[in-house]
Amino acid sequence: MVRMLTRFCIVAEVVDKEPTLAWLWTVAVILSVASFGLCRWRRWASFIALAATAIWITILLPELRDPFIGPAIPQELGRSYVIQTYVTAFLPLVFIFLGLYRDGTRPTSGAYLRSR
Repeated sequence: MVRMLTRFCIVAEVVDKEPTLAWLWTVAVILSVASFGLCRWRRWASFIALAATAIWITILLPELRDPFIGPAIPQELGRSYVIQTYVTAFLPLVFIFLGLYRDGTRPTSGAYLRSR
């Protein structure tokens, strides 16, 4: 009985400590747009964006991977919450790579003048 009660207390407290999906998506979109803008502005600024994304991933994923709290999260919040947390964690990386790719395909002003 005590073991069951202890397990229930641990599970009951998970939702209070986890960020909401609205907060996750808001931060992920802001970080993604900022990362894309930094990569388009200067190529070296991608290191700043990568550092910010690494911090973001480090904040989100340890609780999902925790052996005690991790299994309680899908039980209480559902599998959709876990999937969306992973998507919002890695979304800024996609925008960093898009920003770097788009930066490499942009023609320079000299190339434009030579083609005329």
